[in-house]
Amino acid sequence: MKKIKEYVNKVDKKILVSIFLVVVFVVVVFILKPARAENMNLTKCFSSTDQSASGYKLTSNYNIYSKDNIVSKVELKQVIETTSTEVLNKFKKDLETQYSSNKSLYGGYEYNISESGSTLNVNVTIDYTNFNMGKFLSNNVAMQEFLNDKNEFTLDGAKKMYLLSGATCE
Repeated sequence: MKKIKEYVNKVDKKILVSIFLVVVFVVVVFILKPARAENMNLTKCFSSTDQSASGYKLTSNYNIYSKDNIVSKVELKQVIETTSTEVLNKFKKDLETQYSSNKSLYGGYEYNISESGSTLNVNVTIDYTNFNMGKFLSNNVAMQEFLNDKNEFTLDGAKKMYLLSGATCE
């Protein structure tokens, strides 16, 4: 009986080590590999708008990931600062509605909106590899000027779009 228990303990340890190694492999392959953004170019854009008369300041940072001038992903980080609870709540409600709607209509959207005192922090990732561009274009025809002939969002188009909204890009 004692030998059986020792054998079971050895097998349990081997199983635990195997499970641990599988978990490490999964973390390395599926988490660290995308962090390298496989040969992706990173372009950064920034904008800041001081709308003191309207009671807020908006700062936006865009990370645009592209390869061969085709955008695969955009990460947007926005900070909205205000002393007005009403303004903060309106931004929060409007952004939640917009991003939730875009996610359900077109896919590719992940977002998080959090509040800290008089600041609203917004993090949005748009994954254009999982985005229904055809459906988006049917609702937003003007966006066509930022796409190529294959209806792919181009880096040149993204920079032009953000520059038109007042951003500066690297």
